[in-house]
Amino acid sequence: MVVGEKQSKPRVHDDIVARLAKSIFSGTVKPGQTLPSEMTLCQQYGVSRTAIREAIRVLSAKGLVQARSRSGTEVLAPANWNFLDAGVIEWMQLSYKGADFFRSLLEVRLLIEPEVAVLAAERATAQEVATLEQAYNAMVVAEPGDFEACSQANLDFHVGVIAASHNLVLGHLVTAIRAALLAGFRMTFRANLSWNRMIEHHRLVMEAIRLRQPEDARKAMLALLATNREELLADPEPRRWRSPRPQASQFPAGLAGDNGATVTFDGLVQQFRNLFGAVPQVYRAPGRLNLIGEHTDYNDGFVLPVALDLSTWAAISPRSDRRVHIHTDMLSEAIEFDLDEPDPERKQDWSDYVRGVALILERTGYWLKGANLLLKSDVPVGAGLGSSAALEVAVGYALTRNSGLTMDPVDLAWCCQRAENEFVGMRCGIMDQFVSCGGAVDHALFLDCRTLDSRLVPIDPRARLVICNTMVRHELAGSEYNLRRQDCERGVALLSQALGPIKALRDVSAAQLEQHAGLLPEVTYRRCRHVISENERVLRAATALEKGELHVFGQLMGESHRSLRNDFQVSCRELDVMVELALSVEGVYGARMTGGGFGGCTVNLVAAEAVERFSETVSKAYQDATGQKPAIFTCSPGAAVGAETSLKIATPGTETT
Repeated sequence: MVVGEKQSKPRVHDDIVARLAKSIFSGTVKPGQTLPSEMTLCQQYGVSRTAIREAIRVLSAKGLVQARSRSGTEVLAPANWNFLDAGVIEWMQLSYKGADFFRSLLEVRLLIEPEVAVLAAERATAQEVATLEQAYNAMVVAEPGDFEACSQANLDFHVGVIAASHNLVLGHLVTAIRAALLAGFRMTFRANLSWNRMIEHHRLVMEAIRLRQPEDARKAMLALLATNREELLADPEPRRWRSPRPQASQFPAGLAGDNGATVTFDGLVQQFRNLFGAVPQVYRAPGRLNLIGEHTDYNDGFVLPVALDLSTWAAISPRSDRRVHIHTDMLSEAIEFDLDEPDPERKQDWSDYVRGVALILERTGYWLKGANLLLKSDVPVGAGLGSSAALEVAVGYALTRNSGLTMDPVDLAWCCQRAENEFVGMRCGIMDQFVSCGGAVDHALFLDCRTLDSRLVPIDPRARLVICNTMVRHELAGSEYNLRRQDCERGVALLSQALGPIKALRDVSAAQLEQHAGLLPEVTYRRCRHVISENERVLRAATALEKGELHVFGQLMGESHRSLRNDFQVSCRELDVMVELALSVEGVYGARMTGGGFGGCTVNLVAAEAVERFSETVSKAYQDATGQKPAIFTCSPGAAVGAETSLKIATPGTETT
């Protein structure tokens, strides 16, 4: 060898490094276990021992393995891995192609990022928490169809968690695989499928870090990444994220009658007899339209809804056993469950509402008989008109009457709310169920959601209530509704530091909120401001309606919509367009979105003589603006739940103008 000449290093076989790394990333060889012997690897890969040793040296430099003189090469725990650089990404790209590459990256993140979240919860500074909150807020306000905004906000969040961990090795992620992470988000986020769940998981991670709860941070990050993996497995081929097309609001799957058919009381009874060979009792429960007081019910606040003349009907007869057999027109087979089942599992469909109501009634002390049920409804799902509450109340009322039991309406409402909260997983307030149990013809119902004190408020006959369905459907369980409730609960917790123990935002005045606004993150402050100001509006609106001051009531509706749009951020383009179009028509006192938000309906207070002109004008203008043909119809405040002796179910086609 010539003195001074550099000895050439053994050539690293990238494909061998990649294959060894893959066996570790995939869990084929787990932490604490050893790799196969050098001789075995030589035979397996068909290369020299020198090449194998050099590959192991590279893996060792990345902290994935450590050579032990006697026991072989041991795979190290993920906390030791220094894999976060471009070199390892190249190995992964060699081993995994297309969508598989992003799955492999996600598997590695599942091993690493929960530990990163633990470090962040232990070490994050106030400024780093504020940066995380800023990234989270950017996710909240991003439109679900805006891929660039959603992906960038999500990337900023994860980079923020890594920065807050104060780990120099993990910090390589910021520069080394930023592009890879962004590409992974392209695989994970698909229009309107996972974004709402992703926001909720990110919120839990942020909260755990802010509150310095390392174990909660670990669990939240693990759940977040597991959701990512679930989405990738559900979508095996990479595809570009696209803006969602609004879906028309449909009648409840399995509940509506045949499209275009009119269902009469005699027809319903005859269908039941054909199915079950018995004459049923028939009960109905109305949907609801909230005039004002949105997202205040679960904050112990005030609401002003009406019961609708759109309803869910339950035809029922007793069985000799303790089984409940449910039939609907749209299902190929009936649903059946046993009332004696001790711990029923959720089925992730509308039947959970029926199971949940039966379960809560039983646990509350109401012993139910088995039943045959035939269900029908004309309350549109996802339109913000209380379809789930109408189903719950109709079923609860029918099951108790079928069992020879009577319930106080307030108790029935409470049980139905518990069913939706505890079994279905939707953390709604009690408004929808309460008005379905306690509404009255031609009246609104003013309700104090803390005390459950209520009074009926007559609606001035000079005005009509007109519903405009945007035909954009929203799904609330496990989505933005629950997130908004968490925002409110967080506001209560933070304000309690200054105001002492408070139970809900109902206990906070506008002046107190402004005085202590500095305690709240910007988004939390805005959520609180909506709820507190909305409570004040409901009180003023009830007084205005009782006095026949329709213009004042209409102005309060407008204020409510702007607050829901700007502070609570539950409106959407279609709702805003519908409200703007409505307010441009002569004879309209007021308009606002109604329901949980992100689609659904607007409620419009319209002079009786202007209803026809309003419907024609708004229908055409909305279709021109959005490409969607709306359903616009006048509703009348209806009666509470009760027995039915005659009925006529409207068909979808009769509602559209």
